[in-house]
Parts: sequence; C-alpha cells; structure tokens
Amino acid sequence: MKIIINKLLYYIYFSLFYLISLLPFSVLYLLSDFLYLIIYKFFGYRKKVVFENLKNAFPEKTNTEINLIASKYYHHLCDLLVEMIKLCSISKTELLRRCTISGDKTMLDAYFNQKINCIGVLGHFANWEWASPIFSNYLDFRLQVVYKKLSNANFDLLINKVRTRFGSHLIESQSIIKSMFKNKDNTNITILIADQSPDPNNAFWMNFLHQETGVLRGPAVLAQKFNSPILYLSVSKTKRGFYDFNYKLLVAEPKYFSDEEIMQQFMLHLEIEIQKQPELWLWSHRRWKHKKPF
Repeated sequence: MKIIINKLLYYIYFSLFYLISLLPFSVLYLLSDFLYLIIYKFFGYRKKVVFENLKNAFPEKTNTEINLIASKYYHHLCDLLVEMIKLCSISKTELLRRCTISGDKTMLDAYFNQKINCIGVLGHFANWEWASPIFSNYLDFRLQVVYKKLSNANFDLLINKVRTRFGSHLIESQSIIKSMFKNKDNTNITILIADQSPDPNNAFWMNFLHQETGVLRGPAVLAQKFNSPILYLSVSKTKRGFYDFNYKLLVAEPKYFSDEEIMQQFMLHLEIEIQKQPELWLWSHRRWKHKKPF
C-alpha cells in the first residue's frame, strides 16, 4: 500500500511540475517575482544565514551594498527554482538558444579520442542545474553527475528524472569509485559540485572569501586515483534566463600534485567568479558551519 501511495504522489508531483514548466518564461519569471516577495520579504528564508555569510565574505562592503547583493541573490534563487522546473519540458533547441558554451574543444576531442576519462568540478554558482544538460548536448563523452540522494524519495525520483532528460547519468556520492571503475572504458566526464561543507576532520583548510574554510578533498583524490585530468566548469549569467558556460583545464596530470594543491586551485577560481557576480552563489547554504579543529 505504501509503495502504491508513493508512486501516486510521485506522478502527482511530476504532473504538477510538468504543467508549470509548460508556461512561457515570461510567466515563469512573474511567478519568480512573486516567490521573491514570499521567500525574502515575507518569510525571510534563511535571511540570517545569508546576511552573516555576506558580511563575513565582504567585510569591505557597506550595509547598503550587502543589502543590494542579498536582494539580488534572492531574486536569482527564485529564478533558479523556476528554471529548474522548466527543465521538465524545455526543448533542446530552446535550452541551447539560452546558453553559450566555450572552451578548448580540441583538448576535449584529444582526450576523447585517447579514451581518457576526465573529472569536472564546479560550484553552486549561477545555474549549476543547467550545466548537466548543456554539457551533455555539447560533449561526446558520457556524462556522469555525482549527487546526494534526497531524503524525500518522491522528490528524489522527480529531480533525477529532470536531471537525466538530456542523457546524463547520475551517481550517488557513496558509489563514485565503484561507478568509475565500472564505466572506465566508456570515456566519461564525472562532474562533481565541489564547494560543499565537508567533515572538518577530513577537510583541508584555506582562506576563502576572508574566512578559514574547510575544503573537500574528494574530487582531487578521485582524479589522482584514476589519473584523470580535471576540468574547471564555470557559469556566468549574461541576463535573466541566459547563461554562458565555460570549461578550462585545471590540472592535466593530478598525480604530480597534492590533493590540497588541486583543490586550492579550484577554490581560487571559484572565488574569482563569486567576486565578479556575488549574487549568483548559494549564500543560503551554511557553508561555514564547521570550524577548523585544533
């Protein structure tokens, strides 16, 4: 009975989101504006976390500047929600019309032809949810994206269905190594969002946005284990609903570098992006909830 109810709920959720996704972008952005008023102005969703993060990250900015960044952030967050819903039905043509992609295609073609598997790292910046379908449509590689399973099984199924619409494959975080061994002959790019808050005892620590910050080692450790080149994937927002995706080689041969050196490079690249468009990072995440152990 429980299985039947869960399946029914899943189809209800999917049908609702699919119907909303059929609305034109102009209407979806009106919905986003309404959500902004509810989430930011009325409920103040994680407002304390956002303002604390912004003030610590930009100590040189005035309260007026911090307020402006926060307001833009919540606008972007609401846009991100409706843009993710739009993935339920958006066509490949429309998605590609709204996104540009740049990088050294010759380099990627060489890796593909030599059957060299790569690792791509990016942050919770701009529209990371569109990164997977965009790169799936651009690359010859098999794209596998690492994710953490949601506690709500129905929403987990829904999100997975949306994320795999354009050919990406999802890997649960605890199954990365197993999957990489299993699919090592398929010429993959394994994508990881690498700016999360790690276990403080397993992290390495560096100054990031004026704060002592714990950094994940995982992406670098995986790259070293498989000697996979690491690509830095970046996203910038050119205007509402339009994004530019870029990729560059971060480390060609990880075995010659320590995991700390590799991840430090990633974090430095991300910091530059955040400083250029600060409203596009995920400020409502409790990124600095852990302190460096002594």
